[in-house]
Amino acid sequence: MNRRVKRTLCTGLAALMLAGCMTGTTVYAETAKEKVDRLEAALKQEKASLEKLQKDKKNAEATKTKLQNQSALLKEQMAALLETITDAEEAVGNKENEIAQKQEEIDSRWDDFKQQMGAMQMMHDTGAVAMLASCDSLYELLTFSNTMQEVSEWNTQVLDEMKAQRETLNEEKAELEAAKEELENRKAQLETKSGQLAANIQATDVTITKAEADAKAQQEVVSMAQAEYDRAEAEWEAFVRQQAQQAQGGSSDFTSDMFIWPLPGYSTITTYFGETQNINGLIKAGHKGIDVTTRGASPAILAAAGGTVTVARLSSSYGNYVMIYHGNGYATLYAHMSSMAVSEGQVVTAGQVIGYVGSTGQSTGNHLHLEVRVNGTPTNPFNYFTAG
Repeated sequence: MNRRVKRTLCTGLAALMLAGCMTGTTVYAETAKEKVDRLEAALKQEKASLEKLQKDKKNAEATKTKLQNQSALLKEQMAALLETITDAEEAVGNKENEIAQKQEEIDSRWDDFKQQMGAMQMMHDTGAVAMLASCDSLYELLTFSNTMQEVSEWNTQVLDEMKAQRETLNEEKAELEAAKEELENRKAQLETKSGQLAANIQATDVTITKAEADAKAQQEVVSMAQAEYDRAEAEWEAFVRQQAQQAQGGSSDFTSDMFIWPLPGYSTITTYFGETQNINGLIKAGHKGIDVTTRGASPAILAAAGGTVTVARLSSSYGNYVMIYHGNGYATLYAHMSSMAVSEGQVVTAGQVIGYVGSTGQSTGNHLHLEVRVNGTPTNPFNYFTAG
């Protein structure tokens, strides 16, 4: 085989091998990207389930609070009602005493009346002449019979009045007893309602307990899904960073002394590197960067150093985020942007606007989440920055 043929075959084989490598790289990139997207979709679904369970628990707790408030109000009404019933019982007792006293007066008056009638009868039978003889004047003699009649009528009138008073007292007692019975019926109704509320509160406690258990279990599912997604995203970012390194996307002369603060005028740190966070019920330990609050404003975010944008995309956890590879294994990541001002593959310079502070992804308010990664491993940004 002559040299020309050899050279042609070698050249063709090299081209095929290069094409194969490029094709393999493309296939890997697409597979890694698809894996990230698939896991992100699954993570969103699991988080939605968790949010629903947390919402159910919150609603159940709100229902329990409402029932407890109703129960407390009902207890106040019961206490007031019991006091009213006690007053009514006392009033009925007082009225019974009044009736008893009036009956004693009637009985006493009736005894006196019977004695008077007996005396008058005796006087009519045996002592009338003597009584008449005792009259001192003709007027007394003539009016004697009328006087006796008046005495009888007066006694009768007094007895009738006392009986009427007793009847009035009995009527008042009946009214008091009816009012008391109505109060007792109302008390029974309140007791029934109180029992129903207690049963509802107990049922709500069961619902809350179940919701807590379900939410806790779902939290574990979300944490596992989050960890799997984070690993896939880290693999994707590592692949992109490797591609940037191979393409000489960063400076081989880069040192960490070249970093500048990416958010001039803002230095309030709400979460430090390594801390544990609670984001809408999702517990995340080992914070990978620092969070810089902007007190509601949305200022521009600057590139901390020159380099190549290796990632500029929307993530479930980071929201809109940008990662820049600077060289010598150094990369910075800027997350939760309201919007991005750069795209993947773009070369940027230190101080260039790359996006704006926001609250996308897993965020509870406007802030910049800033990471510094060395050979893919997050490190404390304050090893390289001074806030301000």
